[in-house]
Amino acid sequence: MSEEVATCLGVDITLARLITLGLSVALVALAVAVAGPLPFVAFVAGPIAHGLNGKNRPTLLTAALVGAIITLSADAVSQLMPSGFGLPAGVFTALVGAPVLIWVLLVHYRKQRS
Repeated sequence: MSEEVATCLGVDITLARLITLGLSVALVALAVAVAGPLPFVAFVAGPIAHGLNGKNRPTLLTAALVGAIITLSADAVSQLMPSGFGLPAGVFTALVGAPVLIWVLLVHYRKQRS
């Protein structure tokens, strides 16, 4: 449906979008809680590869390379931490991935709105 049709049917568009955004974040948080923070790379590698590729859909190779770079970077950062502050690589992927995922959702929301 278009916004006009939904509005004519009495749907509050802003509320529907906020609920959809909230559910998206909750489902991603649930997936990360079940699988751990390192697989969070899969959620952000595709959108980043899509932005880098410039095509309508990211290629599998580009997404795989972006995911590998993110994982290797997180592992390198976790190994460079001082011995008393050692954190798993998944913590760093979650710290980088969460803002990227929120940014992707906001960009998609703005595209839908205009």
